[in-house]
Amino acid sequence: MAEHGDVTPISLLVDAARKDSFETYRAEMEQSMLFTSKRRNRVYAIQQAIARDPGDGLYVEFGVAAGHGCRLFGKFLAPHGRHMHGFDSFVGLEEDWTGYHTG
Repeated sequence: MAEHGDVTPISLLVDAARKDSFETYRAEMEQSMLFTSKRRNRVYAIQQAIARDPGDGLYVEFGVAAGHGCRLFGKFLAPHGRHMHGFDSFVGLEEDWTGYHTG
């Protein structure tokens, strides 16, 4: 629920979306690795990609936003002589998401 007990229409929509997503993927999640932070998820993902890299692939991210993931991946790739390429249109979202407006 909302932080500090503040219930707003947006917090109710976000909570409902979380519950709906959880129920939709509950069976798969029970057999999946779960991470406590986005960074830990990203670190695991790039480590797995590096371990499986045949040496001739590209590392790209589309819609980099602030670039946090792209920079993190680049730091992990550099010691292996690999590079991360990020792309963004800089026009924002095409449609509204809960709590985020287009543009």
